[in-house]
Amino acid sequence: MSPKDPEKLAEQESDYDQWFREEVEAALREADDPTTEWIPHDVAMQELHDLRTEIEARIASRKKK
Repeated sequence: MSPKDPEKLAEQESDYDQWFREEVEAALREADDPTTEWIPHDVAMQELHDLRTEIEARIASRKKK
């Protein structure tokens, strides 16, 4: 992106702004949806920890071969 092209910059900013607003609106709809499944933070962090441990074990086993 060249600072010498203010019209292009304005267009990109406008496109980004539109995209961002659409993403926020979609997130708010999802948050308000009673069928949305909420996962407690501690559960999500435990799942991430377990996944990372599994991946690290796979990597370690490949290095041994």
